[in-house]
Amino acid sequence: MSTRYLSFVACLIAALAFAATSGLVSAKTPPTCHGKQATIWKHSADGRIVQGTPGPDVIVTGAGDDRIHAGRGWDVVCSGAGEDIIQAGTGTDRVYSGAGFDFVAGYHGDDVLCAYGGNDGVFGGQGSDWISVGSGVNFYDADGRGSRDDSFYRQWIADGYTYSVGIGSSGNDVMTGGMIHEQGATLDKRWSC
Repeated sequence: MSTRYLSFVACLIAALAFAATSGLVSAKTPPTCHGKQATIWKHSADGRIVQGTPGPDVIVTGAGDDRIHAGRGWDVVCSGAGEDIIQAGTGTDRVYSGAGFDFVAGYHGDDVLCAYGGNDGVFGGQGSDWISVGSGVNFYDADGRGSRDDSFYRQWIADGYTYSVGIGSSGNDVMTGGMIHEQGATLDKRWSC
């Protein structure tokens, strides 16, 4: 072998070693959730518990039956296909559930809760929440203990057997796509899915 060839190979190995240790070569680019890069994500489809941090998180899960606990902070959560349980926790959170039978709970804070692609249950909790559900058999609850305004939006009304049941709060609630519009309520378009 020529000296020139061996020098080239040695330089190439050194450059690759430097790139790998300096972070220039990434094994996997984090996924995004509505334009935000994930801080916590799960790729596998085996289903597991995903725990958020006390601060703001962007959580993305793949297929599988997951339990997501976002924790405190203003979190953004995107779940994949599967039967997921998503607990947003405290803070003003945005949750987007994927296909499958999902249960989404907002709890405290002014949350945006979007459940699409299956039969879902959504619990808004305290705060002024925006709840949007897709086609399927859906149940959503604004938590009647508060006196804040909540907005409900039924995105699709499909042919066949499609059911949605909503329970409002003691505030001025809006339910669209269904049959109920409480008097004095207004639809705030800044909250959307």
